[in-house]
Amino acid sequence: MNERRDSNGWIGDSSLGERFPAWTRGNAADVFPDPFSPLGKSLVLQEALSRGLRDAYIDLGALSYDEFENPESPDLFKMFGGYVYNPLTMTRILGARMPGASPEMIDQAFFDERDEVPPYEEQPWHISPQHEAKLGESMGWAQQEFETIDLGDPRLNRRAVLLAERLGQKPGASIPGACENWAETAAAYRFLRNEQVSCEDVMTAHRQATMGRIREHAVVLCLQDTTELDFNGQEASGLGPLSYEAQRGLYLHRCGGCRPAGLHPFIKKTGMTCLFLWAPHALHANRRQSPVWKVQAAVKTEAAAPACLSQFPVAASRPERA
Repeated sequence: MNERRDSNGWIGDSSLGERFPAWTRGNAADVFPDPFSPLGKSLVLQEALSRGLRDAYIDLGALSYDEFENPESPDLFKMFGGYVYNPLTMTRILGARMPGASPEMIDQAFFDERDEVPPYEEQPWHISPQHEAKLGESMGWAQQEFETIDLGDPRLNRRAVLLAERLGQKPGASIPGACENWAETAAAYRFLRNEQVSCEDVMTAHRQATMGRIREHAVVLCLQDTTELDFNGQEASGLGPLSYEAQRGLYLHRCGGCRPAGLHPFIKKTGMTCLFLWAPHALHANRRQSPVWKVQAAVKTEAAAPACLSQFPVAASRPERA
């Protein structure tokens, strides 16, 4: 572990390397808003998250093992002043090597148009035809993932696969930004508006692929998370209050499987086992008496049930509210 030992540093703070000089609190501030302890840095950031991110970048084809600084024990989530920072340079390299992407697109996804963000500085080793080819191969995952999809019309099947590929190539982009032209964009919106296509229809093929991946491992961890989808300032119906009454949006609860030996991306290694989407009706002064909290508790209980893990359901409708 590389640590600073000067009087101004937090105990366990990281040191900067030459290969990956830029780090950011972007996104990390949402996931880890509070300072980390030295033990948390060692056990969580380095032993778990960093090793998982290293393996994910290698599996994806973005980086090779020997391109990491200290690949045997990587420090890919730095800590400065006790706060966690994400690897900006490494993410920009992914943009530089991924077909159809760029470091600037990565910056746009993280920061919009902020002037204080340091510009990307390209290094000769960032450009790699070998990694670009491997990334291009990895990005063709949608055809294999949705091999068994059946939406009742071959044209809809092809559109679902293409849309998944486009969004997978540019996960931070809007639908018009992910599609290659206006015709693709219009077709994507027609697909999403098609009343004959449901969430369950699309996810059936994914569940089948998920079961196949889970069978490859003796142990699979199913991790749950509830996310707020904030639609403040946008014209949309069917929304409810989130953290406070004026904040409008939806709650998305998902249960995803991952291998216990390294926290790889869920979709890459196993898949989503449960997905629930609902709009809260009201807030409550006491969180544990809130209908939102009761729904979350009920959803988590259902997501953890053995029947759920064997069936891999996706809830297209809202769960019952307390």
